[in-house]
Amino acid sequence: MRESDFDIMELLSQRIDKGSYSLPTIPEASLRLMNLLSDSDSNLEELEKTVAMDPILASQILKIANSCISGAIVEVTSLKNALMRLGRKHVRSLVMMLSIKSSLIQGKSFLGPMKKIWAYSITCAFLGKYLAKKIKADPEEFFVIGLLHATGKLILLSLLHEMLQLSRQEVSEEFLEKIYSSHDLQITQKLLTSWKISPKITQIITLQSKQIADIEKTNLSQGEQKCVVSLIFVKSLCLLDAQIPPKLEELQPCLSFLGLEKSFLDELLLQKNKITEEVLPFV
Repeated sequence: MRESDFDIMELLSQRIDKGSYSLPTIPEASLRLMNLLSDSDSNLEELEKTVAMDPILASQILKIANSCISGAIVEVTSLKNALMRLGRKHVRSLVMMLSIKSSLIQGKSFLGPMKKIWAYSITCAFLGKYLAKKIKADPEEFFVIGLLHATGKLILLSLLHEMLQLSRQEVSEEFLEKIYSSHDLQITQKLLTSWKISPKITQIITLQSKQIADIEKTNLSQGEQKCVVSLIFVKSLCLLDAQIPPKLEELQPCLSFLGLEKSFLDELLLQKNKITEEVLPFV
């Protein structure tokens, strides 16, 4: 790295250590809708009316409901039918997804890296949901974990934007990877705590850099350990270059821990391509 990169890194570390930065919040309108979706007493008509008040959200829910990712065979044209197809738990996850995007992805100098991280996070979320069904876990829990596990990187990019917007100084990819490895998990954990994300999900996300042998030594239940390993597995798949075949020997420990056959890897990679083609263009 350049000498100037080390100077910026030192200043950034000091701000993080002092806590002299603000965390984004989920918009009030989104929180109200998420609470409504969590309320088992709310009816479908009420949900439809509330979602319809946000045309962008309504449009994206319809698109996702009609994608192969949602198992669509017959097209739905009404918001009511789209909500019925997706289910209130998944719609709640989608509202969270779009709220995070509006809070963290904005017109800044690091918009390119932000969009790259966002696309990666969404792919992890949908791929995790697909994997959860295979291993009989909670699909929406896996979706939220995949969606949130890299939010610290987005906040780090926002901080860098604040620090560098006057000097217009550029930083290298190597520099970004260095600050991610140093501060990503710390900031992610702080954000999830402020958003009142469940302690279970927060703990699973903070263990994402551990080795399987270390995960097995924790006091997590077997199901929770599978959740951590699934996140590690999905991250590895989402970081793969589409043009380079995966190295089975690197993925085999995760496959074995999750009780999956290696043939399922091809199924997951096909699903990843579908997410890239059908979901990423409009989220």
